[in-house]
Amino acid sequence: PGGSFGWHVHGSPVAVVVTGGTLTVFDPAVAKCTPFKVSKGQSFVEPANHIHLARNDGKTAVTLYALYLGVPKGGEANVGEKAPAGCNA
Repeated sequence: PGGSFGWHVHGSPVAVVVTGGTLTVFDPAVAKCTPFKVSKGQSFVEPANHIHLARNDGKTAVTLYALYLGVPKGGEANVGEKAPAGCNA
């Protein structure tokens, strides 16, 4: 509870499945960065090099599986970024 991945990008696409709790996701490409919730049993895909933020706004732990679909050799799985304009997370 209260944890955040911060603004970041991935070096490859990532498939995420939430197995417990609810994750709040901010994505400037979705509804002008309006947050959306991903709960137990739901999933989403993050494109490579696409900025986003995910955090736990709930009172219970969030558990998830993240499958990185081919991080390039020598590439980084996660790279921190600054908040994009218009996103207030």
